[in-house]
Amino acid sequence: MTVKTDRPKLNWYKSAVLGSYKAGRNNKAIRIPKEFDLDHYIQSGSFAYLIGDPFQVELIFTANRGAHLKETPLSLDQVIEDLDDGRIRVKATVKNSNQLRWWLLGFGDEVVIISPSSLREEFTSLLERMLDHYKRG
Repeated sequence: MTVKTDRPKLNWYKSAVLGSYKAGRNNKAIRIPKEFDLDHYIQSGSFAYLIGDPFQVELIFTANRGAHLKETPLSLDQVIEDLDDGRIRVKATVKNSNQLRWWLLGFGDEVVIISPSSLREEFTSLLERMLDHYKRG
């Protein structure tokens, strides 16, 4: 794919970074091994940026934000408990990945990490640094 603009420097940069690619159909047959199971491949974490072993997580979500986990669980061993105050407690074994962290950050103040303490401390430290940046401007 060649990308052209009316700005020569940008054209040079795009060519240097992207190179010249041509996408097309090659009509070559592909072979999928009989023992290949896409669901298993995905569950194994093959698409994840793993940074350690799986672990048990306990999270508390606001009612609105955690409700989707009743239909799309984090793991096969997920347990959900509706709390008296309307929030939702979720316990599950999850992959230790950057995606997990990005996903949790996306909930903002609508999720609290209860355990493991190492993940809770990691987020506490991150949020303190973020707050410091915002206070300094």
